Amino acid sequence: MSQSETVVSKYFIQYARGMPYQFKDGIVIIEGVETIKPYAFERHTDIQHVIIGDSVKMIDECAFSKCESLKSVTIGLNVETIGSGAFSFCSSLQSVNIGPNVKIIEKDAFCGCTSLQSVTIGPNVKTIGINAFFCCKSLKSVTFGYSVEMIDESAFYKCSSLESVTFGPNVEIIEIKAFSYCTSLSSVTIGPKVKIIYDNAFSYCTSLKSVTIGPQVKIISNLAFRNCTNLQNVTFGPNVEIIESLAFYCCSSLQSINIGPNVEKIGIDTFGGCTSLHSVTFGPNVKIIGVLTFNDCISLQNVTFGPNVEIIDAYAFSGCTSLKSIIIDNNIKTIREGAFKDCTSLQSVTIDPAVTSVASDAFIGCTSLDMYNN
Repeated sequence: MSQSETVVSKYFIQYARGMPYQFKDGIVIIEGVETIKPYAFERHTDIQHVIIGDSVKMIDECAFSKCESLKSVTIGLNVETIGSGAFSFCSSLQSVNIGPNVKIIEKDAFCGCTSLQSVTIGPNVKTIGINAFFCCKSLKSVTFGYSVEMIDESAFYKCSSLESVTFGPNVEIIEIKAFSYCTSLSSVTIGPKVKIIYDNAFSYCTSLKSVTIGPQVKIISNLAFRNCTNLQNVTFGPNVEIIESLAFYCCSSLQSINIGPNVEKIGIDTFGGCTSLHSVTFGPNVKIIGVLTFNDCISLQNVTFGPNVEIIDAYAFSGCTSLKSIIIDNNIKTIREGAFKDCTSLQSVTIDPAVTSVASDAFIGCTSLDMYNN
């Protein structure tokens, strides 16, 4: 036995960066300190279980990073912060019991824990940091506590086994790529306080079938649901105002869209490549149908324009090869170049005389269209 080891209750007292801990048979018990120091147990491959006592308030940066044999962690009642990379790349970690007073899970905290299967976020956690559960490929379910306000960038990126997410009532921000490439996620209901769904938040969630947008969401950002190829149903909340570019690009199973009552702007290529989309109804506040908005929606047959649409922008419906007839009402003032380009089944177009500007190539490639009426 070395001078740094003594036997207490059948456990050895050892020291990591000057910090005492008890160890025996792969079990580490930490008690009597407030902070587990940075890198204290990094790459300790003999650790299988960690029990963190109630004296501890902070698990610092990379404290247990790359402990490849670590299977379980019990976090004490008074831990408030799980630091950056604290348990990153613990590839055998299967379960974590997050204590009730944890407030912050910092960036990369559980990044690369490829065996982690389930996480319950404690009742006082407010922030889940960047890449916190990045590439936790075995993670199947996440339940967010009451206090979670922010799910930061790429927090659950490439959690490819994640099937269900239950958002707490106080989540306000779902950041960039928060759930991107969660390829097993089947349904999402956005909580009541979320106002913005950021870029790529759910992109490439290829099993996602249903999305319900919460009542306070105002902006669905660029690429938010891009390539969700099984997405069939989207229910827009009443306060959505902006659907940005490529938000639902290549959602090839999406069949119908009813644009919410307060949507004013639809961005570039927003529904481009939605090859199963057959019906679109615009809400009363949409003024501009953007560039390429419904490009290559080859199943689109029915379009109902809202009463305040003023501009159909360039190539907005190009390549909609199933579209047969269009009625352009008097509120629409401008139809720009290529707006209905290559709509090869289009046979009838009625344009109100009040329309002031129709580009000369607005209907180019509409090979079934002999003429349009005004």
